[in-house]
Amino acid sequence: MDFYCIILNEEDYRKKYEKAFKAPKFSEDFTEKHLSKEFELFDSLLKEKLNQHWPQNSLDDDLWSEDFELNGDDTGTFYHCGGIYSKKLFAKKYVDTIVDVMTKLPHSEDWFFHTTVEYIDDTKEKVPFTEFFIKSGKVYSYKDVPDNLFCTILQKTFGKLK
Repeated sequence: MDFYCIILNEEDYRKKYEKAFKAPKFSEDFTEKHLSKEFELFDSLLKEKLNQHWPQNSLDDDLWSEDFELNGDDTGTFYHCGGIYSKKLFAKKYVDTIVDVMTKLPHSEDWFFHTTVEYIDDTKEKVPFTEFFIKSGKVYSYKDVPDNLFCTILQKTFGKLK
């Protein structure tokens, strides 16, 4: 599956990211209950698909014991999030899996999926915290410093940058 990685300056990234928390326009045909059910569908499909490749962390477990975690809190918006705690997930397959699940949702173009990246590298050093989000099949991140490790890895891992 092809997708683009869009690297923004941090201010533009934050502006775009804030839109994830905008309350949807509800109607008789689309209520808070509908949104909640769609979130549950997103969460369950994502757990199922990601667990086919990597073990999921439980909120009760040691943070570094497994590869990833999903936050199952329904925010009442088109927002879902998780974290990567293993270099194994910093891969195209991780993004492909999320994009694939998102395309199955009734309001797929409205959803945001935010990922924090915190893992221990091969030298047992914690990689500096970074983040990205996926919206409409595109990966967004920000370049906070000229030699941003994350941007370099994104480019090598995912290829197409804008």
